[in-house]
Amino acid sequence: MSTHVDSWYASSTAAVPPRPTLEGDLDADVCVVGGGIAGCSTALHLAERGYRVVLLESELIGWGASGRSGAQAITGVACGQSKLESLVGAGDARRIWDMTVEALRLQRELIDRHRIDCDYVAGQMHVALKPRQERELREEVEVAHARYAHDSLRMVERDELQSLVASERYIAGTYDSSCGHLHPLKYTLGVAAAAERAGAKIFERSRAL
Repeated sequence: MSTHVDSWYASSTAAVPPRPTLEGDLDADVCVVGGGIAGCSTALHLAERGYRVVLLESELIGWGASGRSGAQAITGVACGQSKLESLVGAGDARRIWDMTVEALRLQRELIDRHRIDCDYVAGQMHVALKPRQERELREEVEVAHARYAHDSLRMVERDELQSLVASERYIAGTYDSSCGHLHPLKYTLGVAAAAERAGAKIFERSRAL
């Protein structure tokens, strides 16, 4: 049986029977190329809307980054919203923020609706080692509350933080209950299985020409 690239995610995922390789011609309304999260989600949503969908994956579902990423489901972007606003303007920064919030909402909906067993754990924390980092985290919370109405993000003061993290090095942190972490390979395989149940046809070892 074919296996994924060796990783903790692959070793902690139950073996999945290989899907067929596409041989010959096949008619479809839409051909999706790539069996990562984006491709499998696209196939699922199109199939649910009644389209005849074929998905082609050159290796295995979840073979690339989708199956072995850090899998942190978090809002916003890495540079923070204040920096993003200075780069693209408040309007576009808000639109980007709203897309990330909607993406997390959709992800949790798919997990619940299709009963995807992907070890999802709610909550995400950033911690500060230095006073400068603490100031940045406090600013992040203020911006999230004042400009984005994002009240699920809160400060974690030092005493509480030391009860949560087995280290005295950190002086403060933030916690966001709307974010989380999941098993990326299990999630990708779960979305693919949901797409197949909706009527999509998935072929592995089938490179698009």
